[in-house]
Amino acid sequence: LLLAGDLSIFDISLWTAMGILLTLCSVGLTYFVAPQAAGSGIPEMRTVLTGVTIEKFLSKRVLFAKTVGLTLGLGSGLPVGAEGPFV
Repeated sequence: LLLAGDLSIFDISLWTAMGILLTLCSVGLTYFVAPQAAGSGIPEMRTVLTGVTIEKFLSKRVLFAKTVGLTLGLGSGLPVGAEGPFV
């Protein structure tokens, strides 16, 4: 069964499965490796700049989770960062 153009049901299912897999990997990385990496980090950075120490926030583990998690999120098609009319 062909849909729009040369795309079959298998192609669309594979594309959807890859997006879901990358999203789950990104969420799992944040949830299990570094829960401190959740969110934008802007309120936490404002707090750190005022002189308050947040335990384990500025660690290599959080940097790794944010970098890899955002890369996987972008690869899956999730909107990351400012988009739309506010850019």
